Amino acid sequence: MDVSPAQSYVPAPSPPMGQQSTGTDMFLRDFSLVAEAAKRAQMAVMMRDLDDFCIS
Repeated sequence: MDVSPAQSYVPAPSPPMGQQSTGTDMFLRDFSLVAEAAKRAQMAVMMRDLDDFCIS
């Protein structure tokens, strides 16, 4: 009986000794990416809005 790759189970490697792995590490990395994207979008909107602003 052959087992297809979709049916085989390979457990994730355990974290090295002395290093705790929380389930939120992946989400925190994603959150920092979202925060960076939001900051860049905010700066782009400010630059767009202030582009036509002139002090005379």
